[in-house]
Amino acid sequence: MYVLLSFVTFSVYHFYFMDLWAKDVNILCEKDGKHTVGVEKMMLFSVLTFGVYKYVWLAEIVDRICDNAAEYDVEVRQDSETFFCMDDPGSGSWISRRNVSSNPGHEPTG
Repeated sequence: MYVLLSFVTFSVYHFYFMDLWAKDVNILCEKDGKHTVGVEKMMLFSVLTFGVYKYVWLAEIVDRICDNAAEYDVEVRQDSETFFCMDDPGSGSWISRRNVSSNPGHEPTG
């Protein structure tokens, strides 16, 4: 459904989903004292850094999920290094994002 909606909306849904994801991570990981910026700032900083900041932003989210998983008694087998090893052009990119954002029965909240 995500791929279809992203395609139909010319990637607007993708950025909406990523913004909800960042907000959910901030709520779930609030005890760590860190804050993940929203998609608007990520896009602005990415333009200013020629796309590099997008990957820093993604790594921050993935590491926060990995670091805080034990608090919720959840096993996370993917940290930012694993994420980026799988984040190559082609199917690896889709698979790595799906693995990080999938948790049966839990969708991002708005």
